[in-house]
Amino acid sequence: MENKRLMLVIGVIVIIVVGVIAVGLTMSGNGDDDDNKEEEGETPTGVTVTAEQNGETITLAAGGTLQIELKANATTGYEWMLESELDEAILKQSGEPEYILPEVEEGEEPPVGAGGTSVWKFEAVGAGEQILKMVYVRSFESEEEPEELFSITVTVE
Repeated sequence: MENKRLMLVIGVIVIIVVGVIAVGLTMSGNGDDDDNKEEEGETPTGVTVTAEQNGETITLAAGGTLQIELKANATTGYEWMLESELDEAILKQSGEPEYILPEVEEGEEPPVGAGGTSVWKFEAVGAGEQILKMVYVRSFESEEEPEELFSITVTVE
């Protein structure tokens, strides 16, 4: 009787463990939760770039999205401006740039003078190549050299 009860308990534990593993594998899919990640031989449909990709070539599928996130500090008067003229048959800007303040604890304000992030969104319209040049400038100082430059080449397939 003791052996039957022990075997029953062990059997239940094994079933629970197998069930938990099965649920975990089902919820994690193939381990790739990002639908925009590039599969071997496929062109990504969504890419986010930062200053680390300055000077690089980015490849997107037509219909895909490009998001550029650059550090900025609006309190200094500097802002990122698009210097390139866009060929909207290849790449078009989606809305106005957004300035995002740094995250702070709930109920707190960001410190005065804290920097943030300038976020620019673009849509890949059709096949071609577009050079995106951006400058970090004070709009009221037109004679001054840009504080920073950012440039990428976008290839739409």
